[in-house]
Amino acid sequence: LADEAAVTFDLTRAGSLLDSGDAGAEVALLGSSFSNRYKRDFYRFGDALAWALDTDIENLSTSGGGPIGALEAYVLSGALDRREHSLVIWELPYTESFNSTSFLRQLLGALQQDKQTTRTTAALSGSSSSASLALDNAILSGVTIEADDTSKQSFRVEILFDNGSNSKVSLSRRKSVPVDMRADELHAALGFFGNRIPVEITVSTKVGSKIAGLSVY
Repeated sequence: LADEAAVTFDLTRAGSLLDSGDAGAEVALLGSSFSNRYKRDFYRFGDALAWALDTDIENLSTSGGGPIGALEAYVLSGALDRREHSLVIWELPYTESFNSTSFLRQLLGALQQDKQTTRTTAALSGSSSSASLALDNAILSGVTIEADDTSKQSFRVEILFDNGSNSKVSLSRRKSVPVDMRADELHAALGFFGNRIPVEITVSTKVGSKIAGLSVY
């Protein structure tokens, strides 16, 4: 007898035939307008990923949010710690460069902020346009800045080292990031400066922002 072809079905997706089907998407897409332009996936990037991965995609991308707007909000919301998705995809706009390390320090600070227990806090009376902390030759891991207004979050951090040199880091959230996605605090990882010992940290504001609180760890 000749070979006979039989239809088979792919049932490899997580779950079983008895599942209700309302468990939510397994994959979160966290990117910029390239992933969710006009809030309707104009470039079909989310749709393409859903097809390629054969699963539902929850598109949480923020148009105009820059390289970490959506991802930072996701991390600080606790969703990553709660493992709300089995896979998180970070889309980085091709217009951004890893040579600009400020946003990488800000993202790493968000990932590490809840693991820090020892903090030194600056004494502030109300909101301020600048604040400084002497570090007593301590090892500096990071900084947390509390913004007075969540709609205005743009700061410049300057670290002075024992050899007289300094380094600057910009911390900000773009206007396109909705206020309801913003935390009051911004965090930055400030390690990885080689053998230099930090002796002072100064934070100044930009674009009308105000400092409500400052601490280092």
